[in-house]
Amino acid sequence: VRYRPSAPNIVVGRDPSIVFRDGSLVVVWKPAGLLSVPAAGRVRDKSVVGVVGQILGQALFAVHRLDELTSGLMTMARTPQVQEAMRTMFAAHEIERRYLAIVRGVFPTKATTIRSVMVRDRGDGLRGKASEDSDPHDATAKQAVTHLTLQEQLGSQLALVEAHLETGRTHQVRIHLAEMGHPVLGDALYGGQGAGRAMPRYALHAYVLGFRHPVTSAPLRFESPLADDLEKFLRAKRAR
Repeated sequence: VRYRPSAPNIVVGRDPSIVFRDGSLVVVWKPAGLLSVPAAGRVRDKSVVGVVGQILGQALFAVHRLDELTSGLMTMARTPQVQEAMRTMFAAHEIERRYLAIVRGVFPTKATTIRSVMVRDRGDGLRGKASEDSDPHDATAKQAVTHLTLQEQLGSQLALVEAHLETGRTHQVRIHLAEMGHPVLGDALYGGQGAGRAMPRYALHAYVLGFRHPVTSAPLRFESPLADDLEKFLRAKRAR
């Protein structure tokens, strides 16, 4: 352990923390409320890529993203070559990604797989399942597959669900859960105002990230417990 008085101060639960690093990549725990990468028009807002790059003293290269209001594990490359290799692995579905979500309603006890063709505009300006009226030549149409398993049912109003991504489309977990009638708490965009008011952020946490090292091929797998705010919320519900 090395103590550096000049190192940036880190507040647990608010700032990103490094879970793993080597000369090729970095795995980071991202708190909710922090951008994954810099966003246009938000030059003053911090991002995981920027903060961790500052800690390590080098520019980092984004491989994938988590929504701003989602917590959990994400990885970044330390070289453009590793970035390209990791993106190829993501595109080939060679990355294990599992989320925990707190959703509304009584969730099916039997494991469920949702397969859909997802488009950028499903007809109401939002991403989602292509309809019968969708343009068959829509270039944004992509296959989306999510495997869902009930972890815990909390009465008749809430459930804790694991979402195992086979593909990684934008907002995939939130969309699939909302379309099956079990929106993620805090998600007003796809779940409506009722779900949106239930939590100050998405009740969604990326808790498993696994892959083979892009340089050494060594198997890597990381797990992150449910974020403190979500765990506190669940404990309060269980205590009732």
